[in-house]
Amino acid sequence: MSFAHTIHTLGELARYPISIYSLGIQLIISVLVPYAFISFIPATSLFGKEEWVHFGWLVPILALYTVSLSLFIFKKGLAYTKVQATSG
Repeated sequence: MSFAHTIHTLGELARYPISIYSLGIQLIISVLVPYAFISFIPATSLFGKEEWVHFGWLVPILALYTVSLSLFIFKKGLAYTKVQATSG
């Protein structure tokens, strides 16, 4: 199973309200791969579900986290290809 397939499968979990999942799955969908902040959190704010509204304030912090993680992975990938290219 590839990494891309795993991420896609996690995205399928975001089609449903995260409140139906266990706490571990909620954390994965919210923090590790932040699909909940794309779909669930904005929808709950629009529909006035008060118990999830405070998570909306975490969106800017999570955006910084996601960008930082992406840059880290990108730079590691560049370093890996540089080593592969010079090892000939």
